[in-house]
Amino acid sequence: MLPIIFVMGITGSGKGTLSTRLAADFGLYHVSIGDEFRAARKARKEEIPGMPCEINEYLIERTEIPTPLLHNLFKPVPFVLLLHNSIVRGEEFNATIIAQLLKEKSAKAMERKGDLPRAMIVDSLDALRVEEINDLRGALQQIAPTFSGLTIHIQCPENVARKRFLLRARSPHDDARQFRRRMEWHEEMIPQIVDQLQGLSVVVETVNDDTMTVDEAFRILSEKLDKVPEWKRLMEGST
Repeated sequence: MLPIIFVMGITGSGKGTLSTRLAADFGLYHVSIGDEFRAARKARKEEIPGMPCEINEYLIERTEIPTPLLHNLFKPVPFVLLLHNSIVRGEEFNATIIAQLLKEKSAKAMERKGDLPRAMIVDSLDALRVEEINDLRGALQQIAPTFSGLTIHIQCPENVARKRFLLRARSPHDDARQFRRRMEWHEEMIPQIVDQLQGLSVVVETVNDDTMTVDEAFRILSEKLDKVPEWKRLMEGST
């Protein structure tokens, strides 16, 4: 797998925007766990091209795909099918599902024509279950065996994040109440995740608020990264 850089921040903090800019400017491969989960949820509601007929039947009927069938047909089991079974069972997403997603995305990135990406920049880890956050080291052994040792934490005032969240509204359910629910989760969990990551990696703290443009926020982040040895090693392609 490609080396992984994690990006943390509350909803609306600009994780996706700044990660996309970093990817474009520094030869990284950007993966948004949230976007991938949303796309997979949509895909599993109908037939998936290329999937065996018996698998598509379970997807259409929204029923659990038997584990023996999955392991008989796939090695490894695709991310979208792991996610499907998790949703059907009413379970939370877990490190195994995220790990398979990142393995698939890393393989896809490495198959692209042209220069190999220096690293994969991933936002974010807030899809982990609480017990996995409490054992982040164990979760990372599954998710990121090639963790770069670099985490970016984007801070943003709640009122600014709320405005951005409501403006972009990715679904009819993205309203003020939904934002508050997400904030409650972030307020509880992100400090815990960042605190643990500080013991496992270099955490670069940056800000993206309404006093600056995206270009300014990106410049500030880039200048901070330039001072970090882990970032320099990735940019130089050395270990």
